[in-house]
Amino acid sequence: MTGTNLMIGLPEAGKTTFLAALWHVVDSNEVPGSLVLDKFHSDREYVQRLRDAWIKFLTVDRTLGGSISSVSMSLRERNGSESQELVFPDVSGEAFTGQLIERSMRRDFAELVQSAQGVLLFVAPRAIRPGLRIDEVDKVLGATKTDGQSSAEPAPVPWDASLVPTQVQLVELLQFIDTVSGGAEYRLGVVISAWDQAMRFKKNPAEWLASELPLLAQYLEANDIRHPHKVFGISAQGGSLEKDLASLTKHHKQSERIIVDCGDGKATNDITMPIRWISSP
Repeated sequence: MTGTNLMIGLPEAGKTTFLAALWHVVDSNEVPGSLVLDKFHSDREYVQRLRDAWIKFLTVDRTLGGSISSVSMSLRERNGSESQELVFPDVSGEAFTGQLIERSMRRDFAELVQSAQGVLLFVAPRAIRPGLRIDEVDKVLGATKTDGQSSAEPAPVPWDASLVPTQVQLVELLQFIDTVSGGAEYRLGVVISAWDQAMRFKKNPAEWLASELPLLAQYLEANDIRHPHKVFGISAQGGSLEKDLASLTKHHKQSERIIVDCGDGKATNDITMPIRWISSP
């Protein structure tokens, strides 16, 4: 084992649902060619509760396991002996947002960052707080009252770090990691979760990221030499539990409903693909 692979993301980014589906795949060996479980170093009861909810088509929430728990497992190729450590730290998305305010990182998480060889960053289309472009600001300013007009002034909204656009928060999170790691090289995978919601745009994951989160996409491109990156689209649920439940329940194996888009135009349900990529030398 050569290093640690970290899973991170802002609130409601899809990490917990990904973990539930991942645990099912590596524990059941249902998906041909997927990575398999070598060792598990955490509370099996916690991940099993998440998996049970996922199998029953319930919304997977970290509260199903009580407070968020750190999960660590070693995965390996089916015909290989070398394993890679995968860590879901007990750091909530809210804690990552809090770094914007406190300007500090938990010591135990900083130690994980310093040993990381790969990072998976989760982004959810439904949880994006957009920012205003310059041309949009001009429109807002143009809509304000003109000379001779009177209008009620809107109540001012106190500024809070949570109001910062999502892509700014994500870039800041990656810059924190870069600083704490001392500029070390690592591979960076971006997982666009709930990918079934973004598929209607008929773009591959990298194109979707460039369109919806251009600042993040530009940051990734600018730092690609030290942090080679790849964008994945993943729907761990396979669809909407409200709109697509009937079709989701028709699968013989639960792993068949997982959607993984690696950007190559080929569909797969191997949810371990991004882990294999960030673990590659």
